[in-house]
Amino acid sequence: MRATVPIDETPATFDATLPRAWRPQRFHAAQSAAFRSTARHRAIEAGRRSGKSEGRKREIVIRALDPDWPLPVRYIVVGAPTQQQSMRLYWRDLLALLPKRFVRAVRKTDYEIETVTGALIRVSGMDKPQRVEGDPIDDLFLDEFADMRLGNAVLEDHLGPSLSTPDRPPGRLTVYGTPDMRSGAHFVDLCDKWSANAATGDGSY
Repeated sequence: MRATVPIDETPATFDATLPRAWRPQRFHAAQSAAFRSTARHRAIEAGRRSGKSEGRKREIVIRALDPDWPLPVRYIVVGAPTQQQSMRLYWRDLLALLPKRFVRAVRKTDYEIETVTGALIRVSGMDKPQRVEGDPIDDLFLDEFADMRLGNAVLEDHLGPSLSTPDRPPGRLTVYGTPDMRSGAHFVDLCDKWSANAATGDGSY
């Protein structure tokens, strides 16, 4: 005889509490514009301690937990010039920002966080961009781009094709950092080029 399962008629409640790492940020107009931008290609030039990395960490979490993403898996890659730098800047902070109930698995040996929504967040140094080649990339965040030794080769030769995978939404790219004309002319040139594209009315920049 099948047992009767009692029904709890108490209205379901959703725990919307965010981790303590979600401390308030004061955005000025330019920071707010960067955060709200839906452009496919974004370049953010900003000084040290300006909040550019903190804002992107929150964006990564928001995109990873997006309930409207149309595919079973969302591939998100965040990188800095080296693996050590990428882990120092992002690994602990992303885990602190992600509510634990939404984390399915943490694979530190693969530098990967999997969420219950199917997102895979990969933290990778761009000294060896081959670490994240092969799979599609739906969201690519490149921090300290001016200091990347490989510069634009990271985009043109390694990861660019992964942002344009057939049968997937166009991948979105955000590069950001502090301009440095001694080692980062490639970043300044990219910012100038994308600004010129935006000035023509191209909404993807």
